[in-house]
Amino acid sequence: MIIIFFNPLTYGCNHVAYHMINLTSSLYIFSIFVLQEVFQCLLRNLFEEYRFFPQYPDKELHITAVLFGGIIEQGLVTYMDLGIALRYVLEALKKTHGSKMYFFGVAALDRFKTRLAIYPQYCQHLSSIPHFSQFPQHLIEVSAYISLLFFKRI
Repeated sequence: MIIIFFNPLTYGCNHVAYHMINLTSSLYIFSIFVLQEVFQCLLRNLFEEYRFFPQYPDKELHITAVLFGGIIEQGLVTYMDLGIALRYVLEALKKTHGSKMYFFGVAALDRFKTRLAIYPQYCQHLSSIPHFSQFPQHLIEVSAYISLLFFKRI
């Protein structure tokens, strides 16, 4: 099949080259669309599965937390999906210190801590959690530093 397209190239048929460029471009655009649809399906399933996270075994919950945080860290979610993801992490962090969901929240937050500067308001929400002082020290420091930078009074 490929020979049919490329063989005329050796004879100088420019229209075949043009056709191949269009075909390649179409395949590329189609593959991006398909991958976006697969990602959106994965994301919807992940969000719908959130209510079952407390029932996950510890190892699987940790893997899911790292995935959740990684999606935020990589900027793969925006607008409403980003808001949902951040809210779920915040909800998990508000759970009882030491609970499975608390550890889910810590693992997810630890994964996207490098992006917290983009979300200074989120850092304020974190610091308002009653047991915030019991968070891992490095997360307290990052969140407190960002809150100080963006919300200090002069």
